[in-house]
Amino acid sequence: MLDRVFVDYFDVKTPLNQLASVMVQQQSLTVDPYDKTAIKAIERAIIESDLGLTPSSDGSKIRLNVPPLTEETRKSLVKVAKGIAEESKVRPG
Repeated sequence: MLDRVFVDYFDVKTPLNQLASVMVQQQSLTVDPYDKTAIKAIERAIIESDLGLTPSSDGSKIRLNVPPLTEETRKSLVKVAKGIAEESKVRPG
């Protein structure tokens, strides 16, 4: 879900998974940055992404509450998954 989030880290667009560990807990995600000074940049990147998630930080970790899926959300996720699948088919290997 967060694989397409890139953080402006020291003026370099860096994938979130290289800056933090992500844990899944029931209906939420917890992002634990390796460098705590990057929290604001990570929050900004999540807000600017098209995920529709609002981060909340306690200063050391970021929590993202994932709302339950509605029919509209499911259809949107299917479109995203189809787009990713098409990308991988077109991309030269």
